[in-house]
Amino acid sequence: MIKSIRISSSILALAFLLSSCVTAYQASGFTGGYEQMRLNDNTYNVSFHGNGFTTESLTSVFILRRCAELTLENGRRYFELLNSNTNSTVGGFDGNIYSYPSSKATIRVLESKHDAGVVLDAVFIMEETAKAAKGNISPKASAALQQIKKLEYQAEIGN
Repeated sequence: MIKSIRISSSILALAFLLSSCVTAYQASGFTGGYEQMRLNDNTYNVSFHGNGFTTESLTSVFILRRCAELTLENGRRYFELLNSNTNSTVGGFDGNIYSYPSSKATIRVLESKHDAGVVLDAVFIMEETAKAAKGNISPKASAALQQIKKLEYQAEIGN
């Protein structure tokens, strides 16, 4: 009986460790991810929570990516970062200490890049963060990104 409990505990611990990889760029789930809340037509609170294997740096990248993705999903290219912060909660498991980082931001999506002081370009951010996010992008943001690139190409060739 005791031997089977030890084996079951070992299998459970192994399963937990195998599922405890770095949080991917994804909607919030068991291992973390992003969430957002719409405050009004143009303003969102966005958060990204990592697990014990995710760095603060990566959560900062993913929060910017989600802000850019939301901007594209709203048919816009530019956004203003109204406020942001990244912090970590420290916890332990099985004799190890882990840091659980999270990033939060409030953004306003903009009609044009001239609508605010410090403006971020969603297209640029999506391109710069694509590798870290392993190319994950919502279908709506992907369609908007393709449309923007198509219009830029047409303007470039004079059509």
